[in-house]
Amino acid sequence: MIVSPNMTVFEVIRGFSEEFPFLRLEIYCQGQEATTVWLEKPLFALSRLKEPLEVYLHADMPVFEVVESFWQNMGLQVVIFRRVGNSWLETSFTGNWTLEHQNNMGSAMVSVFIYRDWE
Repeated sequence: MIVSPNMTVFEVIRGFSEEFPFLRLEIYCQGQEATTVWLEKPLFALSRLKEPLEVYLHADMPVFEVVESFWQNMGLQVVIFRRVGNSWLETSFTGNWTLEHQNNMGSAMVSVFIYRDWE
């Protein structure tokens, strides 16, 4: 997935969710969650950088690299959460896991919770 500075917050969140359905990306600007405040704003308008660059995301990328790449290239703070049943768990303690691994773990945890609800 290529994240362009011209993309809106909504486009980035939607694209990320399509690629990784058991993960959630939150974008922050000036201490506020942009995903709830500025959905239609382009990323360059929220960036702390004069000339933000593209961010390249791929399944083999560890979470800490995603966070670092958004900060270095886009000037934005991001947090990634993994789905655990009906809740979301911040992935900072497992930041060395890849996006794919995080997503697979989220999928497995949803399956466990659904199975347990049926018992």
